[in-house]
Amino acid sequence: MPLPSLLCCVFATGLVVAFAGRTEVATAGDRWWSSETFSVFAVFMGLVVVPVASYFYGFHGDWFLLYLASTASVISPLGLCTLGLVLATAVVGFATGVKLCRLDDMRQLRVASAGALGAAIALFLIAWPRVTVVGSTVQFEKQFGLSPYWGSAASWGGLWMALVLIGAVGYLYVTLQRRYHRN
Repeated sequence: MPLPSLLCCVFATGLVVAFAGRTEVATAGDRWWSSETFSVFAVFMGLVVVPVASYFYGFHGDWFLLYLASTASVISPLGLCTLGLVLATAVVGFATGVKLCRLDDMRQLRVASAGALGAAIALFLIAWPRVTVVGSTVQFEKQFGLSPYWGSAASWGGLWMALVLIGAVGYLYVTLQRRYHRN
């Protein structure tokens, strides 16, 4: 999953997790970051999203960044900034979800979540010429030695990482729903 799509997905995940723990975060006061829901979300980010982003950056970095920067020349600083951006986007998504839960505006929260996921898909489609080939930034700029995405290591990694993300977000949502919304 390219970085722009991943950013949209983690923003939507933050919204969804805040929604799942809405009973707690709506009453947590100004310190929502010390809530149990946010703690679970932070662990999820550390155990699932950071490894996914690190995998794509480490093994398919130029593709992950849509060939806008070469990871061969500035691997460490750019990687740290990229992971920081992913984590910051997730926290902003969660904080936005908390605000919408406190306003009791569930319709707006659903619209924002759907919008973020729609943006992830739209960005993927806009970047289609860049995501359908795998190689380095130099190869992409000069249009030589590129491999088709489908059948490459990036596609198999992408498939497994997407399944892990979807499964983990689903499990996190169901677990928080059960914990905070028992009938």
